[in-house]
Amino acid sequence: MQESNQKRVLGVFTVAMLSVSAILSLRNVPIMATLGFKCIFFYGLAALCFLIPSAFVAAELSTRANTNGGVYSWVKMALGEKAGFVAIWMEWINNVIGFPATLSTIIATFTYVAFPNLLSHKFAFFICIMVVFWGCTFYNFTSVRIATGLNIIGALFGMILPGALIIILGLVWVATGHQSALTNFSIIPHFSNNNFVLFISAISGYSGMQILAFHAKNVKNPKRTFPIAIVLSFVIILVLSIVASISVALVVPADKLNIMNGLIEGFYYFFSTFHLAFLTKPLALCLVIGSVASLSAWMLGPARAISVVAQDELLPKIMAYRNKNDMPVIVLIVQGVIGTILASLFLFLPSMQMAFWILVALTSQFTIFMYILIFISAIKLRYQKNHIRDNESFQIPGGKPLLWIVALVGIITCCIGFVFGLIPPNLSAQGFSTSMYITIMALGDIVIIFIPILWIQLTHKK
Repeated sequence: MQESNQKRVLGVFTVAMLSVSAILSLRNVPIMATLGFKCIFFYGLAALCFLIPSAFVAAELSTRANTNGGVYSWVKMALGEKAGFVAIWMEWINNVIGFPATLSTIIATFTYVAFPNLLSHKFAFFICIMVVFWGCTFYNFTSVRIATGLNIIGALFGMILPGALIIILGLVWVATGHQSALTNFSIIPHFSNNNFVLFISAISGYSGMQILAFHAKNVKNPKRTFPIAIVLSFVIILVLSIVASISVALVVPADKLNIMNGLIEGFYYFFSTFHLAFLTKPLALCLVIGSVASLSAWMLGPARAISVVAQDELLPKIMAYRNKNDMPVIVLIVQGVIGTILASLFLFLPSMQMAFWILVALTSQFTIFMYILIFISAIKLRYQKNHIRDNESFQIPGGKPLLWIVALVGIITCCIGFVFGLIPPNLSAQGFSTSMYITIMALGDIVIIFIPILWIQLTHKK
């Protein structure tokens, strides 16, 4: 019992910052700012249809399994260990495939601060990616208290601080009588395919609340901590996303925030308007810190769940090995090797954008599929009384009817997102025809989803 209590080192603030670090990103702010006040509609609808359902379900399920298995444990309890394996495979492979793209964004942002010519040197760019990637990998060999400490730093200095600065400058702009760059104050947008893709993008940006469950065994008083932390992180994520986007929109005309300008260029225009262009590089450094913290969180969370899967003998037993800090070092090394191989494509493909375009698009499909399993599991587990821990568990208020509403809204939203996620907003820029792109995406989905099913059939006969 004493050992168990020593492992429970994460309180409300740390859990909330872990969630903020894993989910909140300022990279969509310049893009959503092009919509003006319409971003309220997209952010609000995404929050109503996805963030709130996923947050509620994560709060309830996180307190039910006294394990760091995360979504694997949730789905396993409801639908069996094979379905649980499929769910955590979707989560894990999503992150492993996405690591190189995330790393490239981190290094590209960092080069803006110190080495603007680095992007033209592929090998140097690759080395920088490896330094950050393996640095985060080895950092996660430390204790959970130290590992999550980076998430606190990332959330505060990489998201909340720069987000607050943008909001304050927007308020100053309005308060000092400057003319607003917004001429259309309508909140409801015209419905079109491109606008719907932005809605899907907002949903994708709100995914990740399930990361908290990968640290369930390390959370103090989970019945109290999880709900409070999730509500706190929900408010921070929603408010910063909306208000920061509107602040940028008030100051910078939409034509200066073209999506192709990129994240840093969008903020450069924003700060230049205040004659504070020198703040662009410090902001870029803050974004790097926040992105590294988010990367570290997603490297560790699913890896802890994969080690639980190995303990259940659905994967080679060696992957269950943990060091003295209870960290899944073998899984971290395995995903590091896979990530290195994928990142090496930067050295051989003619276009770095082309290298991971399809892979990044596929990851959102995997996440949506996993969330459908999670919502279904939440419904089924509510009817399995033997899985309810009255002294520790949190339940969505309103009984089973509200749970059904919350879960069904989440499932319907995921299904819509899955279908529309097959079609990107601009195919010509990537050199694909519509039929070619849909074929590649569909085949990718089928192959990735059936890999864990085939593995279980070949190796696990239970």
